[in-house]
Order: sequence, then structure tokens, then C-alpha cells
Amino acid sequence: MEDVYDEEPLSWYQAETLRRLLPPETPIDHLNRFEAMCLIRLHSPHAKWRDRPPTDKQRSFLERFERWRVGLSRAEAAQLIDEILTYAAQLPGGLPRLESDITDAIIHREKHPVDRWKEAEARSRAAAPVKAEFTVDGNATPGRVEPEP
Repeated sequence: MEDVYDEEPLSWYQAETLRRLLPPETPIDHLNRFEAMCLIRLHSPHAKWRDRPPTDKQRSFLERFERWRVGLSRAEAAQLIDEILTYAAQLPGGLPRLESDITDAIIHREKHPVDRWKEAEARSRAAAPVKAEFTVDGNATPGRVEPEP
């Protein structure tokens, strides 16, 4: 029986699975079979952990940042935590600053800072020019921006 902890490089199947699950350009060639297996389990949309209730630590974190909702799954909690950490990483004061901003938003009955950030991100993506995609014969794909000469 094969030891899952061995240092053999990831298999072809694992590499293909990770390429489907992870963002493009994510380096995977350095992974061994065990590390690849763990990443596949973590990122698989059908993983059993995703439907389980959130952990106590997830609940505590989300309550601290005013994002807890009854009925969340572990996967939904993980997504909310990722949004909070991504937003806080862009703030000069990090998580403590975000806590302060949340308190201010509650006092002034404003939107949650993470919601405002997500809306601004969506607006900037919508306003960004779309690169044209061209066919072999040089024709632009319909609905795309024409290239500049």
C-alpha cells in the first residue's frame, strides 16, 4: 500500500484537477502527492466540509466583524472571512482599523465597510475596458472593444 505522506511529486491527475480548481498561474509543480491531495480536498466544490456548520472559531471571527448570520455553512463562512481579510489587508490599520470602521458604520447606520468595498470593486470592474478577442481571420468577437491602431 502506498504511503500518502511520501515525497513523490503530484500525479498527472492531481495536477489537472488542481488546474481546474485553482486560479490560473497558481504554481503547483513544487507540490508532493500529499500536499496536492490536501489542496484538492480544500478547494473541491463537492467537499463534505463545505456543507457542515461553521466552526466555533469561524463564528467568533464573523461575530467580531458583524458578518455572522444564522444558517451559514462552513464554506460560506470561509468566503466571508476571506472577504474580510482581503479588505483589511488593504487598510493602513488592518483588522483593528476595520473593527473601528464597523463600529462607526453601526453608529451612523451606514453600510458595512466590506459591502461598500465589494460594491466599489464591482463598479471598477464594470468600468474597466474589455480587451478585444479576435478570431484567426482578424475579426473581433461581437460585443467586445475594437483594438486601437
